[in-house]
Amino acid sequence: MRATSIEELRMIAAVEAHGSLSAAAESLGVSQQAVSQRMRSLERRWSLPLFERTARGTTLTPHGALVAEWAGSLLAQVDAFDHAVLALRSDRAARVRVGASLTI
Repeated sequence: MRATSIEELRMIAAVEAHGSLSAAAESLGVSQQAVSQRMRSLERRWSLPLFERTARGTTLTPHGALVAEWAGSLLAQVDAFDHAVLALRSDRAARVRVGASLTI
């Protein structure tokens, strides 16, 4: 089984945050069909229903809500990692060594 991508985690979290596949897709700048296909692929891969699809829309199943919560936690760690790496660059640029002689 292949590893879950960060993009897939972002899609799951977006569906939870926005309450629908179409709103999640819009927030991510992708088509609703792309989100729907990716979510169905995850459901097949994990043999676990993440969403309940009805005429009124799509809602997370209890398992889907738990997976979305985990996805949110992982994404927070990914974002913290990105910020920490960028801070290294800023930190390095901010360090200036100055040498001076006590005599002129």
